[in-house]
Amino acid sequence: MLDAVVELFWPRVCPVCEEEMTGGGHVHAHCLGRLTRARHPPGARVVACFEDGPLWFRLLHQWKYGGEKGLAAVVAESMCADDHRIPADGILVPIPDDAGRRMQRGYSPVADLARHLA
Repeated sequence: MLDAVVELFWPRVCPVCEEEMTGGGHVHAHCLGRLTRARHPPGARVVACFEDGPLWFRLLHQWKYGGEKGLAAVVAESMCADDHRIPADGILVPIPDDAGRRMQRGYSPVADLARHLA
C-alpha cells in the first residue's frame, strides 16, 4: 500500500530517458536498445559490455547511487542478451565495492550483479 502512495506522488522514472515508467519494470525496453554496445577487436583479452556514454552513465548512477537495486537484474540480462557480449570462455572479474560506499548504500551493486549472472 505504501508503495502505491509513494508511486502516486513520485512515479518511477526510467533511468535512461528519465520519462515516467508505466506498468512494471525498471527501464524502458527501447531505452535498453539505445545503450551503445562495446566493440572489441577479434581476440581481445579484456572486454566491456557497454560503451561509456551518457545513457549508460544515467543507468549506472541510478543503480549505484539512486537505490535502484532492481537494475542489477536488468544489467545482467542485457549482458547475456546476445552471444557477442560475454565470450563463452570469458572470465568475469568483479571489482569489489569500496567498504565505505557499501555501508553508505546498504547493499553491494557488484554482489547483486554477480548473483544475477550466476
